[in-house]
Amino acid sequence: MKILQTFEQHLNDKKNKNDKYITTSYRKITPDDDFNEIIKDENGWFDEDGESMLPDEYDIEDDITVIDNAYNFLKKNYATEASSTHFNKGVWYSANSETDFITSQETTYSFHLNGFTEQEEETIFNMFKDKTDLLYKDYIVWKKAQKYNI
Repeated sequence: MKILQTFEQHLNDKKNKNDKYITTSYRKITPDDDFNEIIKDENGWFDEDGESMLPDEYDIEDDITVIDNAYNFLKKNYATEASSTHFNKGVWYSANSETDFITSQETTYSFHLNGFTEQEEETIFNMFKDKTDLLYKDYIVWKKAQKYNI
């Protein structure tokens, strides 16, 4: 008898247990000509293996953390909203949908944090939620103060 793994176990088995990475899923919706009904709805993984957010030696020299990498990844991929208005472990982030104007197909990408601690996820959530980036700037100031024990 084959034992089925949970979705979370499957993701954890694919990566190094110490890795912190972001996977990307997609959802494609094709509406009918009147846009009243969806005639095709497809979803799956765009990047199931994910991209590691662990700082490399150059990041470490520049004092860039896993939180910085994750936040910058979300910004670079045009994430615009979180899956929840209040933080909870497992929240994901989505970009605005892209529309193929020939087929009217809309594609939305979502980004899922994997291997992050709850505190790291909450920090990323709070930084992301603050559209003005003021919290991020405050985080940088705090991080430098911690580095120099100010």
